[in-house]
Amino acid sequence: MDISPAVQNVLPPQTVAASVGATTSIFFSLIQMLANKDYAISPPSYWPEDYGQYAKKHAMPVFDYIVVGAGSAGSIVAARLTENPDTTVLLIEAGGLPTHENVIPGLYLRTYQNPKTDWTFRAHSNRTCFGASGRQCYLPRGKGLGGSSGINFMLYVRGVKEDYEEWNNLAGPGWSYREVLPYFKKTEGNTNDSLVAYQDGKYHSAKGPLKIQSHEVTPLNYVTGKAFRDSGVKIIPETNADQVLGYTQLQSTSYMGRRSSVAEAFLHPNKDRPNLKVIINAYTRRVLIRDDTAYGVEFVYEGRRMRAYAKKEVIVSAGTIQSPPLLMRSGIGPREHLEEHGIPVKADLPVGYNYLDHLFVHLGFAFDSGFPPAKPTFEEDSLYDYLTETKGNYAAVPYLAGYEDTTNRTGVPNIQFFFTQYPRGIPDQSVRDFNIFTDFRDVLNPVEIEAKNHHDLSILTMSLIKAFSKGRITLPKKCHNCQEVDIDPNYLGEPQDEQALVDGIKEHIRLRQSPAFLAINTTFIRPELPECDVLTYQSDEYWRCYLKYLTTSGSHQTGTNSMGVVVDNRCRVYGIDRLRVVDASVIPVSIRGNTNAASMMVGERATDFIKEDNDEPFTLPDDFPANV
Repeated sequence: MDISPAVQNVLPPQTVAASVGATTSIFFSLIQMLANKDYAISPPSYWPEDYGQYAKKHAMPVFDYIVVGAGSAGSIVAARLTENPDTTVLLIEAGGLPTHENVIPGLYLRTYQNPKTDWTFRAHSNRTCFGASGRQCYLPRGKGLGGSSGINFMLYVRGVKEDYEEWNNLAGPGWSYREVLPYFKKTEGNTNDSLVAYQDGKYHSAKGPLKIQSHEVTPLNYVTGKAFRDSGVKIIPETNADQVLGYTQLQSTSYMGRRSSVAEAFLHPNKDRPNLKVIINAYTRRVLIRDDTAYGVEFVYEGRRMRAYAKKEVIVSAGTIQSPPLLMRSGIGPREHLEEHGIPVKADLPVGYNYLDHLFVHLGFAFDSGFPPAKPTFEEDSLYDYLTETKGNYAAVPYLAGYEDTTNRTGVPNIQFFFTQYPRGIPDQSVRDFNIFTDFRDVLNPVEIEAKNHHDLSILTMSLIKAFSKGRITLPKKCHNCQEVDIDPNYLGEPQDEQALVDGIKEHIRLRQSPAFLAINTTFIRPELPECDVLTYQSDEYWRCYLKYLTTSGSHQTGTNSMGVVVDNRCRVYGIDRLRVVDASVIPVSIRGNTNAASMMVGERATDFIKEDNDEPFTLPDDFPANV
């Protein structure tokens, strides 16, 4: 392979001389470039400067607003509020700057169980996740600027109209589909002209800062999609408009070879605003409250306990898992639980309850697409193509997906399918990377690696997107100021949830046995599960046993600070003035989609409420303490 001028310009001369005609030896130099903090993909100068270095040496000013958490909602709130140059905002993030794994789409699987990018929460379940490490459910959550928008699968799925009507009925006016649609569009910079033009722009916009792209259909997705179509499955153009049942290739929050995280879309363009200050690697311990009014936060930065103050509001945007313990450490939560931890009660509210999530189950299929196998240098070639021309497997991650109603009576989906597909002969590491995400390495790696050596590989992830089971988040028994949290997800706590997944599996197995799929030699990759293998294969009992082992969190959590019970319909915490929660935890229902889109919408919607409600600043008490 000839070395392009682009590579010659970035690689050391001795590497170029030694690498002519071979990508393998180039690969290691390219990896070194990625690891170099000065390389242009994600240098520190691309992101907001860490204001913590100033704050630890000088007294900070009193800000108009403090936002805790630079995730999907918090970053939007901070960016939108500071569009007014007279409004000052301090954004505090517990993680650090985005890494190249957060930026390059094809490296998304390497953000999982990575201590720089993932909080790596674990939950105990007596019904699910038996095949995962330590029989615990793995719950990835994004760590750093951008939050989980920096580690997710980049699938832009809003949910269905019925989700927002249910939300509006539970929480009060302001959250119907008609009312939230403009806020989805406000964020969205959709690059698909036909989607934007559909029904005169009713559903999509090209004007927002968050780039959304419809990627080209990959060869394997084409073969699989054609088999579904030939099996009688409805093919739809997308899921974010007026059709929701069927199969399609999903829109992606990525563009031109970069992930469209909220850090990329909202923080990078505004990093030099003098009225926006960002502190990273700072863990917020509690909200400061006096006389039922929030006036600041206490956080830890480089081992030092510090305080920051807000004239107008404190906005908690730490996410569905981390906002509840922050509120509870601040005295807001169930009275009995707080008193058990010796925390003075400021507001007795059901914080941490109504934990909702999508439960994933994973199934593998082998098939023969008819396309050539992957080259031995697949990974090296992919990285080479990305760094030299921003194209190829690292530049985009196209996902084929389907939505079905297994009840056959609601007309809206309760099950989502999406497919991760690999060509025959792909390096073993690609399969291992995916099973870092599933956390089923011991169970799935052996059979899936063996299958991909001889066939193309299709990993089906089935998501229960309308669950009835509800869990709870609590403070750990031993330490209420540490960063851990106790999570009881209560997956499959309601019988109809288990039945919905069994029905979904059976329907998909039926489709895979259709003539169209048999024509491409489709077979189910059966993992070794001793407890299940004694049961009648593919019976309902077998699949119920299968669910015990190969289920895990979809990390689409909502509900733990539900609107209508913890916050009002403008995201204000009941009983505490000038304190809001703005993130997915306020969503009182399970969204039938990937919740990043809904979280961003909450950030946009709540920002307008914040602006409307804050004509007059709060006067801090004369004796409020200085920064410590």
